[in-house]
Amino acid sequence: MDSMEVEVIHTPPDSDINDPREVTGASTAAARMAKASPAFQATGEEPQTLPRLTTLVNPDEGVTELMVAARRGDEEVVMALIDEQACQVDARGRTALMYAAEMGRSSVVELLKDHEAGIQDSFMWTALFYAAQNGHLVCASMLAPLEAKIQRKDGCTALFLAVFWNHVECARVLAPLEAGITTNYKHWQGGEYTALMEAARWARLECIELLVEQESGMKDASGNRAIDYARAPYAHVPEDRRKQSIQLLEQYERD
Repeated sequence: MDSMEVEVIHTPPDSDINDPREVTGASTAAARMAKASPAFQATGEEPQTLPRLTTLVNPDEGVTELMVAARRGDEEVVMALIDEQACQVDARGRTALMYAAEMGRSSVVELLKDHEAGIQDSFMWTALFYAAQNGHLVCASMLAPLEAKIQRKDGCTALFLAVFWNHVECARVLAPLEAGITTNYKHWQGGEYTALMEAARWARLECIELLVEQESGMKDASGNRAIDYARAPYAHVPEDRRKQSIQLLEQYERD
């Protein structure tokens, strides 16, 4: 049986690199971006390639007809298969709901959410994580009441992904539900790291404005605040944006 097409995990928008500590000289794009990818942050391992537009059922990978239909947005087929195939997972622990959320298939998410919401894959991501990662606001809004506050193995929530990928509107939906939740020691930045710190590290000005009142003053396990990360952002962050993020945070976190 033919294998599925795959695609590597891409960098967030407006970035050239993710992490000054990234692997250099690696043979694949996935390896080059490993240290800053969400998959690495979840597992500490090089990210796996993720299924692209799945066009065929692959029992060896656990891909079901329902998953294929969900990713395509085929409501009729999804409705026909829900009773038989809901809650099945592929080789990475992903459900049909996750496939739909990743692609922004909101009508399919509506059909599947009451059957599969709350399930976590092998990275401990829920469907909400996939919606937030890809900026699918409608899907994120539908899933947030059911899956908010669920954490990956490193403590991150879907809010961290919305900030990481600079999906401000998704972050706006998630902040009232998930602000204040921090990472644990398994996170590559260490424990007690906040979404505001992530926003500060990237100089994500809109995300900083969104989170600063709820998370300012919090310290990570090393004693750093968001303003400390703003002062030492990722190398590619423009100087003018770095200054703006510091100015925003100084209103709340003066020395």
